[in-house]
Amino acid sequence: MGEVTIIGVDLAKNVFQVHGAAADGSVVFRKKLSRPQFARFMADQPPCLVAMEACASAHYWAREFSRVGHDVELIAPQFVKPYVKSQKNDANDAEALYELGLVSAQLKQFKQARQMFQQLLEQPSWRTQASLLLGKLAAEEQQIDKALGWFDSITQGPLAFEASLSSVSLLMNQKRVQEALGRVKIMQTSFPEQKARLMMIEAEIYNGQKQHQKAFDILTAALHEKPRQKELLYARALVAEKLDRLDVLEDDLRKILVDHPDDANALNALGYTLADRTERYVEAEEYLKRALELAPDEAVIIDSYGWLLYRLGRLEEAEGYLRRAYQRLPEGEIAAHWIEVLLALGRIDEARKVFAEALVKVEDKQHLFDLQRRFEVLH
Repeated sequence: MGEVTIIGVDLAKNVFQVHGAAADGSVVFRKKLSRPQFARFMADQPPCLVAMEACASAHYWAREFSRVGHDVELIAPQFVKPYVKSQKNDANDAEALYELGLVSAQLKQFKQARQMFQQLLEQPSWRTQASLLLGKLAAEEQQIDKALGWFDSITQGPLAFEASLSSVSLLMNQKRVQEALGRVKIMQTSFPEQKARLMMIEAEIYNGQKQHQKAFDILTAALHEKPRQKELLYARALVAEKLDRLDVLEDDLRKILVDHPDDANALNALGYTLADRTERYVEAEEYLKRALELAPDEAVIIDSYGWLLYRLGRLEEAEGYLRRAYQRLPEGEIAAHWIEVLLALGRIDEARKVFAEALVKVEDKQHLFDLQRRFEVLH
């Protein structure tokens, strides 16, 4: 058995559970310790990586562990579970490997995570989970064919759908669009209970390729089978806007609001479209104020309301909302809205500064380029 290189800690008030693994992924120890035992035990361990949930007491323990030579990582709660079960048996060892493998993957220690998941392949009840995670590790390391091989090895059981979706996502990330579409079509036959969701994914792929009519037709076909499904209605409404089918957009969003009157996303989408594409500002304000009441901190809704204020000529108020929206979510369209209002206010230097910073910060720059074509001062 190798020397411990990573320790997973489940912090508690009085009893602490620790699980250690070696560099080869093998389990070194699993212990349940009192608070005094825990402090002594950790001080006696060789310097290694200690992973803990980022909770209230974690910072105190992080300082204590650092003092005795450990490297400490505070990570998201979903990656740190109780590592030790009440009974010591092979099943619990397997679960511990799974949990520590997740922690290692979260910490980008892919070699160690892979070793742990490969050990799980030997346990029949863990094989599909291990295969899925090995596929995700391979994808993270850009080993595309190896990742697809792991995903394709999962053909049955509750993880088969997730594995197939992972392969589609991976292919889309690689710009292998036709292969991704082919897999989605096959999945519609293999997973008939997921057909509506898969048709939405197919439409999303076409939409991303700017084949908006194709996406619209797919969603329309899906709505023939599930005419009141909220997600399908919302997706088609967004595509309809790109086709200038505002009648369809409005009808679909109103259907959602009949069944879900407090749906902030639908309220925002309808309010923003009315503000941006029509002069029905009174209706737009009604929808957007309600959306803000429901989700006051949501950046896209703050942006929509700021844009409505701009359309109403209330420039100073609009600038405040749009500035706040961009600070919460530095996104291209929000940046473009804010810059346009700054220009309308005559704050040219500030608009140029925000434009330059946004070009560096935001991922999708198309709205910024469109704005630059309209305003010479941004060149």
